Amino acid sequence: MRVKSEARLVGGTRKTPGRIPSLDGLRAISISLVIVSHLIGTSRFGGTFMFLGNLGVRIFFVISGFLITGLLMQERERSGRINLPRFYMRRALRIFPAFYVYLGVIGVCAAIGWIVVPRLDFLEAGMYIMNYVTASQNSHYLRHIWSLSVEEQFYLLWPGILSLAGQARGIKVTAAVIVLLPVLRLTYWRFFPEWRNMIDTRFETVCDALATGCVLAMAQRWLADQFRYNQWLRSPAFYLVPLTVLLDSLFLAPHPRAYNGIGVTALNVGIALCIDRWVRYPEGLVAAALNSAPFRAVGVLSYSIYLWQALFLDSNGDTPFRFAPLNLLGVAVCSLCSFFLIERPIRQLRARV
Repeated sequence: MRVKSEARLVGGTRKTPGRIPSLDGLRAISISLVIVSHLIGTSRFGGTFMFLGNLGVRIFFVISGFLITGLLMQERERSGRINLPRFYMRRALRIFPAFYVYLGVIGVCAAIGWIVVPRLDFLEAGMYIMNYVTASQNSHYLRHIWSLSVEEQFYLLWPGILSLAGQARGIKVTAAVIVLLPVLRLTYWRFFPEWRNMIDTRFETVCDALATGCVLAMAQRWLADQFRYNQWLRSPAFYLVPLTVLLDSLFLAPHPRAYNGIGVTALNVGIALCIDRWVRYPEGLVAAALNSAPFRAVGVLSYSIYLWQALFLDSNGDTPFRFAPLNLLGVAVCSLCSFFLIERPIRQLRARV
């Protein structure tokens, strides 16, 4: 979920030779929400923080839709087409090495008796179908792979759709997804009670978060010409948007009918607006924090942190490193090793693809 070195602001007027401003900071916020939810998930406040963890994952989804669509559009502008084999090769190099190393370490830990993981979990995680398995049926150490499964399913579908449909029809497809998914979620809730526990994980019920990011990427140039919209983005009134997102996550999420209807859509749109605000205008106190060295460092490490936190952040688990501060130290050490020994060397290979 990291932008390539030549990335620029998608559809905007500002071009930078490095990373897109503020996105690493937004990744840092999203992975921090996930970490906090897992740290406190078993306390009496766990329900509240678990909703914030869901918000963190949703931020990742919207960012992913925004970034992937922007990179695909840039390629189409440069070469006149989207090179699907190249896209899939680069995605495989980005996702697979770090993930399968993690999966292998979990396998070793299970084989020597440190942890207990059903064998079927390895197959479901390795095939990226964990989001179609009820959470109670799999282990804590691989359960979080449901969100990576959603990402992989998105990578499988969206580039081909955008390549065939083009931007004009592509934005209609994603807009239709955003409009129709609340109806689908409510249908599942009402008529398929056995699927209720998977409404937050199944691709067809969560892909509107990714679709919202896609719409933002495709609409950025049009939005850049909307004077009143840009004036509002930079006004104090805009800060009602992140406040609404937070209140939505805390107070609407416990009410499934309202949340699966308007709540999720409002959440996705609010996140997209926050992305557009601080990517388009990386200025002010919030942007300064998002672009500060600590936030950027955590954002850069976010994929590795996402993978390895599940091994350590479960106070009910059976690893010898599940208590503070060893659990946080374990996450930090393994994430840094994953990044410097796997992700960064592979990035050099990706640059040649």
